[in-house]
Amino acid sequence: MGVSKRKLESKTKNTENSTMLSNVTYKKSNTLITAKGKSTLLGQKLFAIGILMAKELDDGSLEAIIPGTYLRKALGRNNGSFYDQIVALVEPQKNKASLLDWRIIYKDKEEQKIEASNVITDVTFHDGRLTLRYNSKIKKYITGLKNNYTVLNLSESLTFTSIYTYRLYEVLKAEMDYQRAISHSEGPYEVTYELTDLKLMLGIIDPQENADIAKALKKESPDYEKIEKKAEESGINKMSNYTDFRRYALERAKKELNKKSSIHVDYKPVRMGRGGKVVSICFKLSRVGHEKAKEVEDAPKKDIFEQIDEMQQLFSEKITASDAKAILEAAGMDMKKVRYAYGISRKSGRIDNIVGWMISAIKNGYTENVSGASDADFEQNTYDFEELEKRFVEN
Repeated sequence: MGVSKRKLESKTKNTENSTMLSNVTYKKSNTLITAKGKSTLLGQKLFAIGILMAKELDDGSLEAIIPGTYLRKALGRNNGSFYDQIVALVEPQKNKASLLDWRIIYKDKEEQKIEASNVITDVTFHDGRLTLRYNSKIKKYITGLKNNYTVLNLSESLTFTSIYTYRLYEVLKAEMDYQRAISHSEGPYEVTYELTDLKLMLGIIDPQENADIAKALKKESPDYEKIEKKAEESGINKMSNYTDFRRYALERAKKELNKKSSIHVDYKPVRMGRGGKVVSICFKLSRVGHEKAKEVEDAPKKDIFEQIDEMQQLFSEKITASDAKAILEAAGMDMKKVRYAYGISRKSGRIDNIVGWMISAIKNGYTENVSGASDADFEQNTYDFEELEKRFVEN
């Protein structure tokens, strides 16, 4: 009876905690939302809770005391000790910055200045409570906000499981609210971000890992092309390939936002140049419940550039974009045929000319029963890319 009572009390307490956080909102300065810098998901969640708890002390400093109830919610734990998780957050870990290492570069448009500052200067954990002391330089962006802020939902924020979802939620919510206030419409809204700028806001490229990048960002109009190049040269651009960025950051964030948040997100890459390099991302945003009714339609096809990216990821052999286009054309732009044929090639022993073999396999309908096939003479063709893309769209 005693055990059942304890379980009931625990269940009731958890329900009360969940209800207590269900309708909580907080204001976050747009200056901090668009700041550049790498952080952890847990660090961002604690920062959001800290905004609600922040109080100015007698010496003018800003401090937030976060009770165990909110810590458990941020950590995703309903019971047990979370001391080890707090230690891991505060103490530097291999290849992972601590809460005290969290540093951002931000622009103060009102004062027309660009600054780089640590976010938190002191952290204390005692009696189940976490105390955060904020850098005095960012104090005005945390408390007493009267303008240039976005209202965010804490219960939504705390459910996110990816730092990219969390950061994209803040960035896109800020833009959507701004456009809604200006246009007095219910959307949908569109916004385009330069690819490197977006990576910096999501923390994929950390300016603190390269002094030249940090310096470049302090300019009024940063040269993002040079920043991207410098990030690749120094090995800190972990998603330099657009396919990886789309798969591990954009797609994951999109799915989670559309499932858990009050905004509906879709996006498309913006490409330039003969090679179709992705230079920016265009987002289409709408508030949940305000999306325009749409007829049921097939899932949108990936564009030819994305298919080429996917093929180059699929093949263990190095193939050029022209090679990929030739294979795609032979397959009628059907990636299923490409994947099937490539699967057969992996079981067919040595192949000297994988491109020629793939084209022959697709055109002649090789099956898994074919143990060997001629990769014959394959002549590299020259393709009219615009015509090829047009043909893909029409298929």
